Amino acid sequence: MDQVRHFILRWSLQAREGRLLGRCDNIWAVLRHPPPVTERQIAQWADEAAAGYDVPALKKRGRPRIGAEIAQVAAIRLDPDLNAALSRRAEQDHSTRSEVVRQALQAWLKSA
Repeated sequence: MDQVRHFILRWSLQAREGRLLGRCDNIWAVLRHPPPVTERQIAQWADEAAAGYDVPALKKRGRPRIGAEIAQVAAIRLDPDLNAALSRRAEQDHSTRSEVVRQALQAWLKSA
C-alpha cells in the first residue's frame, strides 16, 4: 500500500509541475494490480487502530460547505460560446466556474 501511495504522490507532483510525459497509463496499472498487503502491514494497521485515532485531527473528506446548509446541485446546459466565456471568466478571476455562476446569479437576483 505504501508503494501505491508513493507512486500516486510522485505522479501527482509530476502532473502538477507539468512533467508528466506519457505516464498516465502507469497509475492505472498500479491501481488495477496493487501490491499485496503483507502481514506486517496488517499488524501495523491493527496496532494503530488499537492505539486509537484522534478523530478531530483526521482530515475531513468531501467538498467544503459554501453556507450553513448542505448545497444543492443545479445542472444547467450551456451553449459552447457561453461555456467558453464562463471558463475564461473563471480563469480571469482565479475562481471556479461554479463560483462565477453563483456570483452572477446572486447579482441578478438582487437587481430583479
